[in-house]
Amino acid sequence: MSTPQESTIYHRLISLIKMENLSVYAFERQIKISNGWLQTHKKEPSVNRKLSNGGIGSDILQRIYEHYPHWNMMFLVFNEGEMVNKGVRIVTAQDDRPGDRPTFLNELSPNLQPAAKECLEMVELLRNQVQVLQAANADKQRIIELLDKK
Repeated sequence: MSTPQESTIYHRLISLIKMENLSVYAFERQIKISNGWLQTHKKEPSVNRKLSNGGIGSDILQRIYEHYPHWNMMFLVFNEGEMVNKGVRIVTAQDDRPGDRPTFLNELSPNLQPAAKECLEMVELLRNQVQVLQAANADKQRIIELLDKK
């Protein structure tokens, strides 16, 4: 199911929302973003717009993917391929083990493999950073509890 060439992530996102027969409001609630958030990104000139200028960040893209894994993120971000994934195995958190990655990458078309590998490496780095931050947060929580006891 292709769609006409849409110039911005906003337009492609609206196309996907319409395909799901959702209202923009329902979509915003589903992925837990503020009411009207999508409207503020309507004038986004390109995929390369800086996050500080209102571009769609990776946290929002991750929320979209978590709720709509059948949406083709390459279409959404880069306007490449079909709107939805067809015949592509969806990788869940349980499936995303280092041993599964070569198989997953081999299932992608050759031109998408480098980008997918880079994304998986970034996910691994982010997971490590989350673990460090969780440990730091736990330490801070313990300090707060000790100070509260005094």
